[in-house]
Amino acid sequence: MNSVKRLFISIKHRIDTVAEDFEDHQALIAAAIAELDEVGANTQVQLNNVRHEVVNFEKRTQAIEAEIDLWTDRAKAIREQDENKALDCVKRIRVLQAERQRVNEQFNHSIELERQLINDLEAIKAKRSELKIRKDSLHRRENRTGADQVLAGSENGIVNQADKILERWESRVVTREYQTQSDQQSNYQATVDPLQHEFEQQEDDQQLKAMLDELTNNTDHDNQ
Repeated sequence: MNSVKRLFISIKHRIDTVAEDFEDHQALIAAAIAELDEVGANTQVQLNNVRHEVVNFEKRTQAIEAEIDLWTDRAKAIREQDENKALDCVKRIRVLQAERQRVNEQFNHSIELERQLINDLEAIKAKRSELKIRKDSLHRRENRTGADQVLAGSENGIVNQADKILERWESRVVTREYQTQSDQQSNYQATVDPLQHEFEQQEDDQQLKAMLDELTNNTDHDNQ
């Protein structure tokens, strides 16, 4: 089991263990995401180092190949003149070949490690994205559910109580408005001068009688 799988199992175990008693689920998931970020950053650093090693191994292999070719040419050129020197050249070649073998083994190991780190990094990113999406989705659903519950309310819910308070408040305001209007009308009636009212009534009666006389005169003129 690689380190990333152990990390995922560890995170899942802690979430399952604490979830039932942990009130702030968002904080728990945020902590898990932060841990994934930290592990992901460390994995990226390891990957960069391994890639640097791979480049160095490639360069060293090329340098060894060049040295082997050089000592091979020297051995061929000097053999007829000095076989012992030619044998020394072959010894150098054999040492270089052994070093090349070691470098190739290290190179292959680094290539395999690079592949594993890339897979681990992709898995970490995928898991982080999954947790982030689920956290955000559940957060939105929880907020929507909470809003629905608040709006639906209950008999003793704060919103329901607020509605009742507003209804009582409005009722008191309407009552006071009605009382104010009644008081104003009563005050108006109380301030009317009886004598003035009598004259206004007589004047109104006279206007009505004049209108009636006018109508009567017009009717008699038409008949003639």
